[in-house]
Amino acid sequence: MTQFSEPVREFNDNTVINIKTIKQYILKNFNVSLSISSIYYVIKNNNFTYKKTHVITNPNTIEVQIKQLKTVYNIIEQLNQDNIVSIDETSIVTSQQPSHGWSKKGKKCTVHNSGTKIINKRYTTVMAITNKKILNFATVDKGLKTDNFLKFIKKIHRSDKENKYTYLMDNASIHRTKKFMKYARENKLHILYNVSYHSETNPIERVFYVLKNKINRNPNNTIEDIIKSILNVKNTITESTLTNIYNHSFKLYLDNDLNNDLNNNLNNDLNSDLDDDVYNKVYYNLFK
Repeated sequence: MTQFSEPVREFNDNTVINIKTIKQYILKNFNVSLSISSIYYVIKNNNFTYKKTHVITNPNTIEVQIKQLKTVYNIIEQLNQDNIVSIDETSIVTSQQPSHGWSKKGKKCTVHNSGTKIINKRYTTVMAITNKKILNFATVDKGLKTDNFLKFIKKIHRSDKENKYTYLMDNASIHRTKKFMKYARENKLHILYNVSYHSETNPIERVFYVLKNKINRNPNNTIEDIIKSILNVKNTITESTLTNIYNHSFKLYLDNDLNNDLNNNLNNDLNSDLDDDVYNKVYYNLFK
């Protein structure tokens, strides 16, 4: 019956439509009153599930995204993965609690804060990792400034005696300041800028997930608490874990589920007005 196919079609067209609206639509257009349970039955049998929405913000067309992802992936394929340093910053707020927990069915999951006064203070942590270990980190009050970032990069670069590292980072303005670019050029750094709006392909994002989970499940009312948790993750995360994170993250360049069209078209030959050599230079600055 046509009315039974309507819930499926509506979910394809509008992922945030609710069951009540579908019921009203079927009644209005087919003069059939379906029960809520019947609609749920159809939905379930067509493999639809109710889940948290994932908002995608990307001004580029699918074709451009495909080109960008393939370009960066092709550069990564030519590099020694052991020498790729993933760098980024993350915001950390004190006095946070885990977003999920366990409780009896029908009961709220409550977390009691031992402090008499909750003060939420924001810090920013910049971190550099390889597929072997966490190289280093720095935590500053509020936001990271250009001088903070440059000081951190210099520290990482000094440990790279043979200048083998390629620094994978996003396109944040702090990663493209005149001071930083001048230092990169003078010291012949290899900078690989990731595709915009595709942070899931940068390995450090998964390390940040592990880090914040650790912070939120331990005392985190002070900067000392936060540093203690960061050091714990730095000292305990295993090489195999980081290697798996790198492999999984880089796989997403070719198997990205943010958009079905992107995944379906990724291996297609695409026409582009951009010359490949020019396009590569948008992402990879190899200062010689």
